[in-house]
Amino acid sequence: MVVVITTIGTEVGAMPPSTASALVRAAMISVLVFPMLGLRLSRSASVAKSTA
Repeated sequence: MVVVITTIGTEVGAMPPSTASALVRAAMISVLVFPMLGLRLSRSASVAKSTA
């Protein structure tokens, strides 16, 4: 979705390519990092419950 929006914004001239690139990179990082972080937090919460 972010790629489509930034592509349209760049083609229309409403967004510079550098901004579009930064937004796409940020979206990619969030897609990769947040699920791993959530999984790690979920595992540590389950470990804390089992030791309590």
